[in-house]
Amino acid sequence: MRVWEPDFKKNPFRDFVPSVDTILRVLAAQAGLLNSLVVEGIVSRFDQKVIQNPDSLLVDRLYLMREKPDRSDDSGWSIERLDLPRSEDPKWEATYVFKIAIVRLPMMAALALPYGYSCVLNGSRFEAVLDPSGNLVWEDLM
Repeated sequence: MRVWEPDFKKNPFRDFVPSVDTILRVLAAQAGLLNSLVVEGIVSRFDQKVIQNPDSLLVDRLYLMREKPDRSDDSGWSIERLDLPRSEDPKWEATYVFKIAIVRLPMMAALALPYGYSCVLNGSRFEAVLDPSGNLVWEDLM
């Protein structure tokens, strides 16, 4: 028996690889974060989308927030760059969840957090995680 996963580096809607390494790494990271916070997660599928500031996956410090989506192809996640000045009219673009696995695999752990949660990511480290009430539930003390 062979187990395959979508080829996230090519076209995961069409191409597959004879491995489940990426999926297992993502699931382990998500389970670790959710267990640390003692919360039940909500899946973000690889074929769903996130909205982000342009080039946000290429900068270190990011603010991620999840809201309950209106559409099944929306994960509910928004990713905002923290290196830009606040704008009344920020620019947004949609991208697939699977693209995060290619560029910023450690960020995939956050994408299992429930609706209403938010976090600050610095490189591959979580600086903070906030619950839906804005309470700090995780703080990186390093």
